[in-house]
Amino acid sequence: MTKALYFIVLISSFSYAITCTELFFALETSANFDANGKILQDSSYYKQINNDDVYEKSEKLFWSYGQLDSSYSYFHYEDNPIQIQKYHAYTSVDELTKKDNETVFEKSIFGDTTSYDVKRYNNGSLYSTEKRTMTKDYYENVIWHDIISRQKFNLFYSGDTLIKKNIYKYGTNQAQTEFLFIIPNSKNALQCKEYKSISSKFSEAQFESMLEVSITKDGYKLESTNEIIQRIFFFVDNSKNENTTSLQRRVKMSRISSKKNLYDLLGRRR
Repeated sequence: MTKALYFIVLISSFSYAITCTELFFALETSANFDANGKILQDSSYYKQINNDDVYEKSEKLFWSYGQLDSSYSYFHYEDNPIQIQKYHAYTSVDELTKKDNETVFEKSIFGDTTSYDVKRYNNGSLYSTEKRTMTKDYYENVIWHDIISRQKFNLFYSGDTLIKKNIYKYGTNQAQTEFLFIIPNSKNALQCKEYKSISSKFSEAQFESMLEVSITKDGYKLESTNEIIQRIFFFVDNSKNENTTSLQRRVKMSRISSKKNLYDLLGRRR
């Protein structure tokens, strides 16, 4: 089979298997936490440029039997040393080692609704809790760090538009609300635009970034860009592939050079 024919077959097999808004919904919900049998978030890359200041972050996720097992993140800002953090995920507090960063999540299902109780620890000390609730097309997450930094966000559809409602300092008299509108391209389901507003009225929203889905060998890539920020997320379609972040096994993380600015967590030269 020629390369051109293989590419056509590949595109046909994935053709609109997922849309831009659906992949964004997966990113915000199950794909970065619980596999749900299909899409796994494999890794991500974030870069922000403010004048001459550059901040970068990469993350690599590891899965085991449909649940997040652990993740590695590295942060780089200006000439500061690269910081690497590792997170472990468990389903019971009895599994805690009380070392470094650990997450315990309890999952429950009632009808078409899935709920998660999430607790995050650092060296055995609880510092954050979450209550996540989701259905096929609705998601709610309430996060408590303390009464001042409590946050709530909802994700839901209005027609073909995906809306994310963020409430910062939730439950206080200083609450601030922000809306994100993810608008699909009517001519290309793999593209959409992101708009931001402090009002629920789309007419008052400002353009934030362009979102585009690309087909990869193992699944999908979602890229979001504007003049300041670049975000790239890689996903594995586990229903089609045996791959590096398979539900059945874990793999070693891509090697990171000790020399700064050379490689990210995906092993790519920058």
